[in-house]
Formats: sequence, structure tokens, C-alpha cells
Amino acid sequence: MKKLTLICALLFAGSNLVHAQWVKIFDTEGEKPIAIECLNADIIIVAGYHNSILKSTDYGSSWKKIKTNFEIYANGMVFADKRTGYILGNYGRIAKTTNTGNDWELITADTNYKLIKACFLNQDTGWIIGNHEDQGLILKTSDGGQNWESKYVEYELNDIQMLNETSGLISIGSSMINYDYGFLKMENGGNSWALSNPEFDFADNISFISNNVGYCIAQTASHIGIFRTSTAGENWNPLNCPNAGISSYNTLLFLNDRSGFCSNEDPLSGSSGTYRTDNKGVDWNKQTGLFFLDICMLNSDTGFAIHYNGSIYSTINGGQLVGTPPQPYQTEKIKLHPNPLVNKTILRIDESLLIKYWQINFTLYNQNGDCIKNIHNISSTQTEIYREGLKCGLYFYSVTTNEHIIKTGKLLVK
Repeated sequence: MKKLTLICALLFAGSNLVHAQWVKIFDTEGEKPIAIECLNADIIIVAGYHNSILKSTDYGSSWKKIKTNFEIYANGMVFADKRTGYILGNYGRIAKTTNTGNDWELITADTNYKLIKACFLNQDTGWIIGNHEDQGLILKTSDGGQNWESKYVEYELNDIQMLNETSGLISIGSSMINYDYGFLKMENGGNSWALSNPEFDFADNISFISNNVGYCIAQTASHIGIFRTSTAGENWNPLNCPNAGISSYNTLLFLNDRSGFCSNEDPLSGSSGTYRTDNKGVDWNKQTGLFFLDICMLNSDTGFAIHYNGSIYSTINGGQLVGTPPQPYQTEKIKLHPNPLVNKTILRIDESLLIKYWQINFTLYNQNGDCIKNIHNISSTQTEIYREGLKCGLYFYSVTTNEHIIKTGKLLVK
């Protein structure tokens, strides 16, 4: 009876695992990742505080540590295009790549500031912000980091969003000269920055999806949470935001004017979670109790995230719960046999599905929900799957397209 109860419990857990919103795909084992960037469907770059740079070229299935001849303890990362990227470190250190993260060179700005956020309009023109003892630094380059213009301000800076070469916003966390925080807004054709929106007591992450429409995490006397602007930051309207506040660590990412993610952790209450909105921030649906330091999305469905404990997670359905079962005719056209698996099994997919969907993937999970095998872009009606060191036991799998989960099931390994 106990054995039957255990098997039933595993089957129930497996049903939830294969429908999970975010699935752990890799544990960095102490690398302390801080930032993640998705360059395309295959290439993902992760930068860590412990002088680590990781790269995957197979959709996160495997990871390679990129070696450098210098030390940089990452606080942030940004890519200006699909090849050119920058990692921001302490003491004015900046690492630059021009070949999708294969090689990195150290470039330095003449400062001892901690560099935290950046925004590049193209591979040559960009801005970086940093802090040192409650004073802020704004760096600008017009030649890909060979030279930097420096501007110091009496504010602690949190985030930067450039709309074009003469328009941009920097969020302020605190000030040594007054209690008006809000934003610094670019003026005089990009030559100076001035205080804007002093009604804010605190402003943090910024996410713009056009030159006029953007979102931010901030606090006023009457509201703590997410604000929205449709006037390039001139005016901000308060929105709902779950568990967000000045004491929380927040991540904010909007994909378009309707859909976005908010992830936060409140160290005072111990609560955390990742949420998604699809109606301009009016309502937020909790996807998981995990707090992600950074999130990158290839599209509305496919993306990756860094958990604060160092693990890398992925989603193929926009982080949403999938409660609707696959259509029966689709399920019948996908078979995994033999099952149980001894040496190998064969995934058979009807040719009609290969024609209908431009991308079909197979993912295998263990009982902890960890992804242990990925096969992407399946183009054959028969795909051999070998045991390759799998231990005896029960596993769970999903077959997905670029839009949907079309089959889930269990695989027994003997």
C-alpha cells in the first residue's frame, strides 16, 4: 500500500512538473550569476559576481565557462546588438565582447566607482551609471568604450533608460543634498541632466517599450509599486504591483505595452515571487514563489531567468501555468516507445505535426523538476533517445512547439 501511495504521489507531481511555468535547467555551483542575456534561440550569456562568464550555444542544455586573463566581478550586463556586449564591474572595470561572448577584453573608465547599469543605442553609443558613497557617476561613450565622458551627480543612481541620443531617464535612490529623488532627465541636447518628477520618494527599475511608453518601480507618499508613463516620463500613473516596495529587491521587464514581468523579494517579510501581467499592469498573476535577479525573453513565451541562489531557469510558455490538456488528436500522433526504456527509446511524431509546427522540442525532467535532457528543432518523424547514464526510476517528459505544450507523459527507465 505504501508503494502504491508513493507511485501515485510521483505521478501527480510529474503532471505538475511538465506543466510548470519556470523549470530549473542548470545550477551554476557557486558562480553567483547576476545578469543574463538571450542573443537568439540558441546563444545565452550569463555574467556572475565571482568573476565568471558562462555561455550556452544549445538553448541552455550545456554551459561553457569563458576564461579571461583579467578579473571582473559583474554587477550588470548589456548587449548593444547580437555580437557586442558589455559587463559592468567594480572600480570602473568594463569587459567588452564583439563576437557573441566568445572572447572578452578589459576596458576601464578612469574611476573607482561600482558600475551597475547601462543602456546602448548601438555598438558605439552608450551610457553607464555607477555609484560610490552615495554619489553617482554617468559615463558616456561614442566610440564603443575607447573613450568616456564623465559626469558626477549628488545622487545614488539605480537604473538608466535612453530613448534616443538626446532623451533619457535615470532613476534615483537617494540624495546627499535634498529629499527629492525621482529621476534625472536629459536636457540641452544630451549635454546635461536635471531633476524630474520630485514627487517620487524613490525610483528603481525602469522598462520602456517605446520612446513614450514605459514602466518603473517607485514610491510616492501615497503609492508603492509600479508606475506607467505614456509621455516619456513627464507623467506617471500608479498601477498595482504585488509585494513591491522600498524594502524589496525588484526585477522589472516589459515585453510590450501589455505584457510584462515583475519579480521581487522582501527581506523583511521573507515573501517572494514572480508575476506576469497581460493588461498593462492592471492585474498580476503569480507564476512562482521564486525571486529572479534577472529575466530575459526571446519572445512572449520563451525566456530564461536567474534565481537568487545561482540556478538558471527557463520557460517555453511565458511562465504561465498550462492547465488545458493537449488535444487528443495531437497526443495520439506522438508516441514514445519502448517504455520502459532499457538502452534507447524512439520518439515518433506524425509528419502532419512537423508540417504544422515550425519548431518541436522534447524535454525530459527528473522527479525534482530539473531538466536533464533537451532535443530542439526536431525535424524527423523518428528520433532516437539513448539512456546515456540515466539512473533507474521514473521521469517526466514534454513535447512542445514554439507556442504550446502538445504532449506530456512519463518515462520509466529500467
